[in-house]
Amino acid sequence: MGFKRLIRKIKGKTAYIFTPRQQETGSRIKLWVEESTTPRGRITRFSVTDAKTGKKYKARTAGCGLPGCICDAVIYGYKAKKGKDKK
Repeated sequence: MGFKRLIRKIKGKTAYIFTPRQQETGSRIKLWVEESTTPRGRITRFSVTDAKTGKKYKARTAGCGLPGCICDAVIYGYKAKKGKDKK
């Protein structure tokens, strides 16, 4: 199994999978980002850059549903292409 499916070379740089929820719809999206870590365990805001398009998005940490757990993320301003948004 390994981590090969979680890491990919895009435009000569290493990109990592990042699957936050959209703030508007709540559905999961799949982004490839150049940053390898995102903050967990505390409420914070941060920005991520999509490795494929170069667009920057604002994000924040969020709860996953378990009491006291803050391991999820929500992204703002992401607009999916028609027919390309997957849950």
